[in-house]
Amino acid sequence: EAKDVLQQVLAINPDHPEAWTGLAAIALVQDDQKEAESAIKRARKFYGENPRVSEIIGVTLAGQYRFEEGIKYLEEARQLDPLSPSILFELGSNQLRFGQLEPGWENVAQAHELDPYNVAAFNLITLRDKLRDYPVREKDGVRLRMSPEDMAVFGTRALDLAARAKTTLADKYGIKLSAPVMVEILPKQEDFAIRTFGLPGGESFLGVCFGPLITMTSPRGRLGRANWEAVLWHEMTHTITLDASRHRIPRWLSEGISVFEEREVHAGWGQGMNSEYRKRFLDGDVPPITRLDESFAGEDIMLGYYHASLVAEYIVRTFGIEAMRSILADLSNGKPVADAIAKHTKPIEELEKSFLDYAKKIASGYGPDLDWSSLSDEEYVAYRKDPAPWVAANPKRVLKNHKACRKPLQVHSTPKVPA
Repeated sequence: EAKDVLQQVLAINPDHPEAWTGLAAIALVQDDQKEAESAIKRARKFYGENPRVSEIIGVTLAGQYRFEEGIKYLEEARQLDPLSPSILFELGSNQLRFGQLEPGWENVAQAHELDPYNVAAFNLITLRDKLRDYPVREKDGVRLRMSPEDMAVFGTRALDLAARAKTTLADKYGIKLSAPVMVEILPKQEDFAIRTFGLPGGESFLGVCFGPLITMTSPRGRLGRANWEAVLWHEMTHTITLDASRHRIPRWLSEGISVFEEREVHAGWGQGMNSEYRKRFLDGDVPPITRLDESFAGEDIMLGYYHASLVAEYIVRTFGIEAMRSILADLSNGKPVADAIAKHTKPIEELEKSFLDYAKKIASGYGPDLDWSSLSDEEYVAYRKDPAPWVAANPKRVLKNHKACRKPLQVHSTPKVPA
């Protein structure tokens, strides 16, 4: 869609520099070096040594998790304009995400000095001063940074788990990381959000992985909301699959493998089948594998995580871990994901059918002896009138409209309190 819009711009102004720059960035994301070089040449026809060309390309690549390439273009932009606050901030913040901490903090600090009103730069520098007091421990290629209070309570456990996850998953997917993985577990949600995004917020995120860097909130910052060990294993899986694919893995497959690996290490981790997913799979009301990324852009995101994890599980269970390794290797060389999967499993149309059969079998096994039909109006009235006898008389009936039933349940179960 972005490419179509840029082509419309060029239809009006065939020499629009930033439109050509946008096309160059898209070409690089798609690993079309020849088209990218041609577009960059057209962009520089009128822009010359204007740093915007390199800056736009760098920001676009980094936004696609292609940090190594994005940083290269942002450094090129800085050479053309060493005092640009925006270039320095983009370069520094992405270096911080890619584990290049020393130059990253230096560039963000310089951006803050040149533009004191850059809120994200101010937030990061403020956080940097706090992080200086946080101890760092290392083990087997993992560096763990935590607050002194958290480190004293569960630092050893967190470091052991992170190191075990890294070693186990690297061996499983056949890779060797070239640099240590930095894991930062921050005590407050606000600190996690600023370290990750530069701004407060991000309450829906439990952890984020950029490859060499994993950021998380301490369990004391999100009491009762998540299992921090499962989150850490999930994020370390991202580190492995991002490295194996040279950061070219689509989100759905990366999330799918991470959730699958959670379940592999502990039966209580990762997402499992539920009544909603059961119906969606049995009804065939799920997107095809080739469109799974769409699930991560709307209200079906939680189903998308589970759906993607079943695809990963199916590939590994049916074709072996070698097939998944080969898929990731092909992605690292720029092969489209559908082509990579088909090459190491079966033609995508056949795979779609066999996978759905696999998923339906799992769905059918979820409460196979239960009656999943919806309540009729008469049944619902009887249930509301007196829930306990109705449930006793219908022990295998699943209350699919349980949300509507919750209110009368609460009414019946709450004792009357004298005024």
